[in-house]
Amino acid sequence: MISLKCQKNLCGKNGDFTLNINTDFEIGKIHSIFGESGSGKSSILKMLAGILKPDSGLIKVNDEYFFNSDKNINLDIWRREIGFVFQDHALFPHLNVYKNITFANKIEALLLEKIIHILELESLLKHKVSQLSGGQAQRVALARALCFKPKILLLDEPFSGLDTEGKQRLQTKLKDILSQLDLTIFLISHDINDVLFLCDIIHHLENHMLKSSRLSDFLYKKDTCLIAKVLNISYARDNSNGVNLIVLVQNLTLNIYLNNRPKDLKIGDFISLDNCFSLQFENKIKKVE
Repeated sequence: MISLKCQKNLCGKNGDFTLNINTDFEIGKIHSIFGESGSGKSSILKMLAGILKPDSGLIKVNDEYFFNSDKNINLDIWRREIGFVFQDHALFPHLNVYKNITFANKIEALLLEKIIHILELESLLKHKVSQLSGGQAQRVALARALCFKPKILLLDEPFSGLDTEGKQRLQTKLKDILSQLDLTIFLISHDINDVLFLCDIIHHLENHMLKSSRLSDFLYKKDTCLIAKVLNISYARDNSNGVNLIVLVQNLTLNIYLNNRPKDLKIGDFISLDNCFSLQFENKIKKVE
């Protein structure tokens, strides 16, 4: 169990506030930290990693204290065995791709080769960081974090700046790797699609506190926007102008009723499901095996 029971004074978009976290996280799961910009999501990851020191409280992983203000414990970053993929990649510009990936790594050659292969980095190993696209740089940053052999992996907006296709490719590769490694993952993302595809447990940061939420809470929130691929279109049977859609949202299929069919909509299109649509989820949302 990972326990975060700590407080930190921060400055947000609406002024100063106190982040008050009192949450236990299950080991071996992929956890999402979901919330508004400036609410303190990145600060939670930085406190866990040791980059940011809490004002008070404790951070405990299994039986080991990473931080305990009462016992004057603040474990060094390098002793926490945590990998961190930053939003801006944080690669070393003076090293090529291969040297970035293998910098201070502890991984076996066979697993290193596997990670490089899955992330499709073989052809980029001799390239300079300045020659990489945003998606390529994210894959290099991810490979470097994994090659450190962390017990905990922190992902802060790892898909930002990528187009829809590039994001989906990287997410699929990430899920493939994570299924083969014994890791606890924390993911920060503003995109509910990332959360749906990757995460086991969702924690919503609201009013400066972290609360666990069910998936349905997000699907029915007024400000939720889902990007879905249309798989099937059929007209409603009630003689109205409505249509039934079968859409794919990452690894979920949804049966959706729309009051009116959007102009020129066809199978294969990506659509945004938000307040412009009247949604009725029929039957159960089920995972695509």
